Amino acid sequence: MRSHRFFDSAYATPSRVGSHVYSRFRGNSGGFGVWGTFGVIAITLLPVVASLLPAWAGDSTFFSGFSRSVGLATNTAVVAGVTLVVAMGLGIPLGKLLFHSPLNRNSLWSVGLLAMCMVPPYLVVSGWMALLSIHVWPLKTLVAGWLSGMIHAPLASVLCGLVLQAVPRSCEESGLLCGTRHQVFWHITVPQAAWGLVGVALVITILSTVDMTVTDLLLVRTFSEEIFAEFQLNRSPAQAASTAVPLIVGLLVLGMAFFRFARPLSEPSESMDASRFESRAGTTQRPTPWERLFLVTVLFCLVVLPLGAIAWRIGHLGAFIQSCQLVADELGYGFVLATVAAVISTLPAWMPAYAMSHSPTLRPFVLSWAILLMALPAPLLAVGLTALLNHNDLRGWFYDSPAIIVMAYLIRFIPYHVLILASALRMLPPEVEEAAACDGASRFQVLRHVMVPLFLKPAVFGAGVVFILSLGEVGASILVVPPGTTTIAIRFYTLLHYGVYAEAASVGLILALIISVLSLGLVLLARRCWS
Repeated sequence: MRSHRFFDSAYATPSRVGSHVYSRFRGNSGGFGVWGTFGVIAITLLPVVASLLPAWAGDSTFFSGFSRSVGLATNTAVVAGVTLVVAMGLGIPLGKLLFHSPLNRNSLWSVGLLAMCMVPPYLVVSGWMALLSIHVWPLKTLVAGWLSGMIHAPLASVLCGLVLQAVPRSCEESGLLCGTRHQVFWHITVPQAAWGLVGVALVITILSTVDMTVTDLLLVRTFSEEIFAEFQLNRSPAQAASTAVPLIVGLLVLGMAFFRFARPLSEPSESMDASRFESRAGTTQRPTPWERLFLVTVLFCLVVLPLGAIAWRIGHLGAFIQSCQLVADELGYGFVLATVAAVISTLPAWMPAYAMSHSPTLRPFVLSWAILLMALPAPLLAVGLTALLNHNDLRGWFYDSPAIIVMAYLIRFIPYHVLILASALRMLPPEVEEAAACDGASRFQVLRHVMVPLFLKPAVFGAGVVFILSLGEVGASILVVPPGTTTIAIRFYTLLHYGVYAEAASVGLILALIISVLSLGLVLLARRCWS
């Protein structure tokens, strides 16, 4: 019978104990961890499989949906291409200014930029609709791409900044001896970070492709918008699934390309020391006045203009107070559902995160699963949940309850929680777990007395991210929400289709202020977690 003890005191030596514990914790996450990880992956992938099965059920809608995919692919490609140009065009300079210059010592800019990454896209679109009435402009495909690029610019700047910050300082210091800082940046820093920037571009392309809120509000027919419209109008999983087949093929190609570029970056190397991520204040000059003007102008267009336009459409304070009273129930309902999803996500997120950080064998599977769920169009998730649970039995009771919204939140946003926990777990030296195991602690005791206290703040941060993203989610929840109930996000998104008038502007400003304040507080917590 196999012993559950970590070592036998009669035969153990320090080297044997260390290698044995290392193999148990790093090379093999244990039977419970392995089965728990695959259980979480299997449960979250069930709606994905169920959403695609109707396309191969022998229905003729598969072929009719495939025949019109050329026009949808063209619009999707144009929107994604314009988004990529705008987001990367703003993201690389912003990342250089905020993460690759002395400005990174000023936390105000970086905190604000990180908080903007969690703002729902339709809130930004509503601000520009109120300011310029862009929903009636011609060339809506290009306008949708431009708006999507502005929305994804904060995320692109953060990712580009982290990639640029990882370039070895020694290369830049050597270049500064014979060139200006701009020459060093474009001829040394950018080529050194080329593969990382390609990975960032793929992330922006995938996220802009699967988002349907921007194109739906501007009436641009893309794959994600068509899936949403078909299922909302016909409630037919077969038609929506047939439309999604070409999109899924394209996303698989983009996902494999991202995995190809991200895999080498995720593996630790001996040359990656702490100096690569230190401030560049000693090797770079301060930003010029033109660079500061560029930074202020971009942030003004991203934050002040949309929020100011929404506030201007309200008219007077009385209308705002009245709208606050009218949406109190929807706001409370959304808070409760988002809180439940955030709390529930903590436990299942631990197992894939631990496997991803400790097991080289399981890491590719967990990373592929996370990329798949993050790249899944939200309407397609609603199609899968409907095909899986909308039946005249116990599943139908679950489908008609608020639990279906919580399940949609969990499947959409648990990958973010997993990646946050995995990044924190990889910072823990293996000697900490080895020391606890050498003292006779069981695996549960190590988890309870070592892992949980050390990573409580990252776990809270991950739950906070799930909460904020769930509070603003509409892509899946609007298609599966039970009759007679709604959230503030669904209420606002529904009102937007009739224009940004006083009531819609009031609800949007309430939601924007809540998400902005919570995001800022969460980013400040993250700075303490990883300090």
